[in-house]
Amino acid sequence: EIALRFNAQVYFLESNEFEDSQQAKWNIPRLTQLLQQFTTLHSISTVFTFDSEGVSGHVNHRELAIAASRLQKRTFRVLHLKTHGTLWKYCILSKWLCFYQNSVSPACIYTLNPIQAFRTSFGCMKIHASQFVWYRFLYLVFTCYTCVNQYHPEVK
Repeated sequence: EIALRFNAQVYFLESNEFEDSQQAKWNIPRLTQLLQQFTTLHSISTVFTFDSEGVSGHVNHRELAIAASRLQKRTFRVLHLKTHGTLWKYCILSKWLCFYQNSVSPACIYTLNPIQAFRTSFGCMKIHASQFVWYRFLYLVFTCYTCVNQYHPEVK
């Protein structure tokens, strides 16, 4: 439903090999290999991923960023979601102040649509029911990531 709304093709990798967990370490060479095969097979034009800090320091976010940065023979671009510190992440004003930064950093891609963002976020959480626990509901309501995202091109 969400992919149709944005005219996008979305793929999920469901594997016990890559458990979503703060404790589970992913096999980065294996993940890089899968990403390389996948981007080639599906002629991917853009890969959106996390930056090296990972949202809330999530270890799997950081590992995914490492794997994406190791991809070879690129015919696509890699964009990294900017990680914000706790104060900025939960400050109501941060949702709107990001646009001031856009004039300072035009290389970034910004997304903003507060009403649609909440709908989309809740829709994504419904898809991943195991992720939709009470504290993630609060996260969606209060974090700047629900409404505003900054994506930076990878610097090599």
